[in-house]
Amino acid sequence: MYPGGFLTWYKLYKPEIAESIKPKVLAVTNIFLIIGSINPILNGKTNISVILWLIFSSIIGYNIFYHIRGLFLTKKYSPGVITSLILYLPLTVYGYFYFISEYKISIWIVFLCIAAGPFMQLFLNLNHKRRTKKLTSQQERN
Repeated sequence: MYPGGFLTWYKLYKPEIAESIKPKVLAVTNIFLIIGSINPILNGKTNISVILWLIFSSIIGYNIFYHIRGLFLTKKYSPGVITSLILYLPLTVYGYFYFISEYKISIWIVFLCIAAGPFMQLFLNLNHKRRTKKLTSQQERN
């Protein structure tokens, strides 16, 4: 993705699962991020679309910590950290305040939505480990 460099940085940050990340995976991920961000616009501001947006926002909000942590651990620029700080952080904070105040979403639903970010990161890491293991075993057989 533009401006590039994520795959190289990711291999440095997460070498144990780097084989699992391919350009197609990044493209599909970014398509889902775009769709998730415009969901309330496409479907109207119904409670379910607001809840889905809060979940989406939690996922991109948690992504901020992923990039910042990677920046410090690798001591290399993390492609995505600027986007995370300039776009995702204000979008997440403003979106939560706006939708919670506007739609009176219960605090329990809000907590569940917030929990989606770390849960999704955990799920993705486990999935990448599974994919890497599978790719490694296929390469060993060949």
